[in-house]
Amino acid sequence: MKIYKYLFFYTFLLIYPIVHLSFSPKTLDIQAIETLQEDPQYLSDKIYKESIRSVRMIREGWELSHPIVDTKDQLPLVLTFDDLSDEPITYSYTLVHCDANWRPTDIIKNDYLEGMHQEIIRDYEFSRNTLQTYIHYSLAIPNQDMRPTLPGNYIIKVFEDYDEEQLVLANRFCLVDHRITINGEAKRTNNLMFFDTHHEVDFTLSLNGLRLDDPSRNIQVVVVQNFDFSTAIFDLLPSFTSLDELVYNYEEGNLFPGLGEWRHFDTKNLKYITEGIDFIRFERPLNHVYLLPDESRSNSDYLYEEDLNGKYFIKWDEGWDADTDADYIKVHFSLPFDAPINSGGIYLFGDFSGWGADARYEMQYNFDRHQYELAALLKQGYYNYQYRLISPGLQTDPTFFEGSFYETENDYLVFVYYHDFSDRYQQLIGFEQFNSVKKIHP
Repeated sequence: MKIYKYLFFYTFLLIYPIVHLSFSPKTLDIQAIETLQEDPQYLSDKIYKESIRSVRMIREGWELSHPIVDTKDQLPLVLTFDDLSDEPITYSYTLVHCDANWRPTDIIKNDYLEGMHQEIIRDYEFSRNTLQTYIHYSLAIPNQDMRPTLPGNYIIKVFEDYDEEQLVLANRFCLVDHRITINGEAKRTNNLMFFDTHHEVDFTLSLNGLRLDDPSRNIQVVVVQNFDFSTAIFDLLPSFTSLDELVYNYEEGNLFPGLGEWRHFDTKNLKYITEGIDFIRFERPLNHVYLLPDESRSNSDYLYEEDLNGKYFIKWDEGWDADTDADYIKVHFSLPFDAPINSGGIYLFGDFSGWGADARYEMQYNFDRHQYELAALLKQGYYNYQYRLISPGLQTDPTFFEGSFYETENDYLVFVYYHDFSDRYQQLIGFEQFNSVKKIHP
């Protein structure tokens, strides 16, 4: 039966070299994304234990990289985190293969893991000369004990006492088998309704000989702004197709609010008052950094600032090894607002919060000062952050405090997944990154 599908498909393409499919673009469905995130099978970056801090997963040696690596790459991904405790704990880990929507795939671990299915984290170090003691853990993937073998989405789960039910943290990463080529751009949209506020991401997939039974079913693309999967568009279909290309070019359906440039603060050196900091003082038992009050940008003009598109990195200027020399400090945030908002909570948001609503970063309203406030325990370094209004149902309004401007510089990540009808999983066969301002590729 499969060979007849191929014959019909290729005969059709020979008669009509380029076919305009009748797929209609779908606008960004915020409710659909939020429904997906509420699915108990949906996996995401999350911390489950209060004492765990500063979770990061990057390519080895690439401080600001995303946790995405080619299956042929010799550089491993490195997971690091701190436990604010005095005694080491035996932490174990495992990997879970996921589909494009970050749900576990229906395959056994033997199909995607080589070596052990569960192993302990052996590398840890104690903090040195810090006011807040902690233990720094690190793990490279792949390693001699465990190696993922299939391209796709993965979640690494860390847990206690060899019991996966005692979760400590979960973190996303991706392995890509580059079988196709992605060409495109992120730009100011031509859609007049969103001309001043949104970016449009257009791209073409060059199949490089990959043969498809049904492009709309074999291929799924996911487009994400700045590795923030709460922004993801999961359901774009090709607007044009040919034997060698799939084209995704719309005036709506592939739009993202540009938002504003990320706010930032710098605590790499506590001897100096840097931009955005009001004052620094020691309040036993830790140092406290008080930031200048922030303002809502929803009704303001675009403000240019160099940023890291939501990322952060750990650094102490006077230490040899920031992983264990950098201290934890209390960073005080304030956001003046006339009255508390009843429709949801206000959260600090960014890579440091796992790109989600972490209860440790929910702000509280101070009626005396008429402002939202939070004292967050953070490791020394350089941070990007924004304010997000998030309702109890996980409905997110990223523009409420940050506004939205076409001038804003953002990264847009395009993931391409392939599903053969005979397989029980999706392979990640393409990944590319575009920037709304900078040309990443010549």
